[in-house]
Amino acid sequence: MMSDKKVNRYTLPEQCHEAYSADDIGLLGQIIDWLNARPGRSKTTLMEASQLPEGTIKPLLAGSYGASPTEKLQQVIDIMLQLDEQQKRVPTFFVETQIYRTAHLLAKNVRGTGRFGVLVGNVGVGKTEAVKRLAKTQPNTWLVEATPRMNDSTFLNELLYAMDLPESGNRHQRFRRLTHRLKDTPSLIILDEAEEVAHNARETLRRLIDHTQIGGLMVGNEGLHEVLQRQNNVFNRLGSRSSLWPQTIFAISKADAQAMVHQVIPDISSDCFNTLWTLCGGSARMLVKNLLPAILEFCINQGHTLTPRRIQQCATQALSIPLPKMPGAAA
Repeated sequence: MMSDKKVNRYTLPEQCHEAYSADDIGLLGQIIDWLNARPGRSKTTLMEASQLPEGTIKPLLAGSYGASPTEKLQQVIDIMLQLDEQQKRVPTFFVETQIYRTAHLLAKNVRGTGRFGVLVGNVGVGKTEAVKRLAKTQPNTWLVEATPRMNDSTFLNELLYAMDLPESGNRHQRFRRLTHRLKDTPSLIILDEAEEVAHNARETLRRLIDHTQIGGLMVGNEGLHEVLQRQNNVFNRLGSRSSLWPQTIFAISKADAQAMVHQVIPDISSDCFNTLWTLCGGSARMLVKNLLPAILEFCINQGHTLTPRRIQQCATQALSIPLPKMPGAAA
């Protein structure tokens, strides 16, 4: 089951390279424990936060880093502490927004069909959070978060890693390992930032869906439309296999924003909420990752009474968001 798979997904290597001292192995154990503590944590989390390349993070955590790993391990530990501190300041909750409901519907309808769903939304509307939630809560759901120009080899490795399968062998052997595991199962592969991957990764994804007859969900920004509709392109072949392709979601709804704000400030006044709604511009990311943490830290936690004007001032001082012009003000 999916839930069982996610428990203690990371383990300390049975044997480490001779460059690892006993202290290094202790640091590595701390990292492994941190990754296992919450289901949303992954190598990608550490790679993005530390800006260490994939070619460093993978062997570092596998105990096969060839040089002394002490400095790199300590760098990762420091990043973990920063992320923990950040989590104390940034609200953590999940709201089933319109984009989540759309993603859920797409997943339900294409799973195990040999076809694709396409989910396109503007930056910041919550696409990645939605599909992460799907991958966490639905069995046989595999998420690959693409990096710019991700090639077929990296795509295969990321999928194998997500499924706890060995990453060894050439491309053909890895592809066959995946098809053997997935064929004729009610599975779903989600590719986030689908417009960013390289041509050969797109072809590998298409072939994998064709060979296994599972489902696929491609998620991306507005650029995904162009890539899918482009003639003489492998994504055009993917586009012809897309059975569900809803309209672009340009912003979160006001009702979704209200549900998010009420998770953090249950008794907020309508005037204060409307101010936050105006400032976020329909972006879930701006609201949850920036505005609400700033309001908590610089207003509520300081004992200030929350007013529309104070919210505007906080947004200007903490986030450099210009104060909106008042009606009748001079240009």
